[in-house]
Amino acid sequence: MPDNQHLVVSSGWYGESRVSIYKFDFEDCSFEETFKEMNEKQYFAEGLTRVGDKLLQFTWREKRIVVWKIEPGMNKLTHEINKTFPRFNKIVQGWGAAAQKVGEQTLVWVSDSTSVLKAFDPKTWKHHSELPLFFANGTAIQFMNEMEIIPEND
Repeated sequence: MPDNQHLVVSSGWYGESRVSIYKFDFEDCSFEETFKEMNEKQYFAEGLTRVGDKLLQFTWREKRIVVWKIEPGMNKLTHEINKTFPRFNKIVQGWGAAAQKVGEQTLVWVSDSTSVLKAFDPKTWKHHSELPLFFANGTAIQFMNEMEIIPEND
């Protein structure tokens, strides 16, 4: 997260989905939950990624993106809106999510239980590109979930 001292977690199950912020104490090597907000009961929360001062939390089957605003100091998130996945964006289900800066543009990569990662522009949700996933033996990698983008070293 912004200061390398906070971990934001999306945790899912119908009626129990939530987003939480944990602050890491380097001296004690411990986490303290500093914020927790439950999602609406009809949503099964899944992937979470940051784009600017927003967190995008994806739901499993409901085709929704819950948008949270990061408040100064990382002490709180404010719920802004529940967006519906546009019909044209090819997402089957919302699983994992990771944002990637490509020059001046940001892309959000989404996994959806298929063997293809899909990239979108988070402002318009226009489909940008796809990346098929395969093991070295050529077998498709299904059910990719947790994702992180590791920036290249300059």
